[in-house]
Formats: sequence, C-alpha cells, structure tokens
Amino acid sequence: MPKLDKKLRGIGGWLILFQIIVYLILLIDIVFLVSIITTLFPIIFNFIFLDQLVYAIMFMIDAIFIIFSLNLFYRKKKMFPRFMKISLWLFYAFFVYQNYNFAMSQPIRPTILSLIFSFLIPLAVVILLVSYLKRSKRVKNTFVK
Repeated sequence: MPKLDKKLRGIGGWLILFQIIVYLILLIDIVFLVSIITTLFPIIFNFIFLDQLVYAIMFMIDAIFIIFSLNLFYRKKKMFPRFMKISLWLFYAFFVYQNYNFAMSQPIRPTILSLIFSFLIPLAVVILLVSYLKRSKRVKNTFVK
C-alpha cells in the first residue's frame, strides 16, 4: 500500500478549482435542458421536436453523471476520478454534437477556423482536467475510500 502524504489530502489546491468547473458544467447542462424543454412545448409535432428531444436526453444523461460524480467527490470515493473522466468526455461529446448541429443549421456557414477553435478550446480543457485527475498526487491521496 502506497504511503499517503498528509499535506496532500482532502479537497484543496486545484481540486477547489476543479469543483467550481464541475458546478459550471452542471449549470450549463441545466440551462441547456431548460432552454430545450421550453422550446419543446410549442413545437410538439414538428421535425425540430426529435432533434430537441435528442439534445434534452443527452444533457439529462450528462447532468445525472455530473450529479453522481459530485456525490462521489464529496464522499471521497475511489471511483470518483474514473467516473468523472467519463462525465467530462460525455459532456465534451454532447457539446460538440450540439455545437456542430447548431453551426450547420445557420444560413451563413461558419468558417473552418471558427469551427476548429470552438471544438479545440473545450477539448483542451477536458484533456487538462482528465490529465489532472490521472496524475495528481492530491487526487490519489484524497479519493481512497
């Protein structure tokens, strides 16, 4: 069994920033869900209904994953880093899917450069957070239950 460093235990350091980011992702999921649900009711039997329903299901799944991850986070469960990595990649996949469909539905098509940056910046954030979960000593020392 590896020796645990007492200084690097508990929710502190970069985990506080990580916690804020996770709450922001949850807030984004809720905002997307509310906006999708409010547009669903007037357009019940339209073609847009199916598309909006797919978005609502995607962001509901991600919100459930994030809430479950936060539960594991505060209980300091060993399963948290693995589950959070899945949640982050799900959020990125749903975000890309939604942004691409929105960009392609506009009358003026976005440039390739703007599409690349709108997908690369969130990708860089997800890679940064996943690598932090994977390599951080604080994460390894905190989530041990």
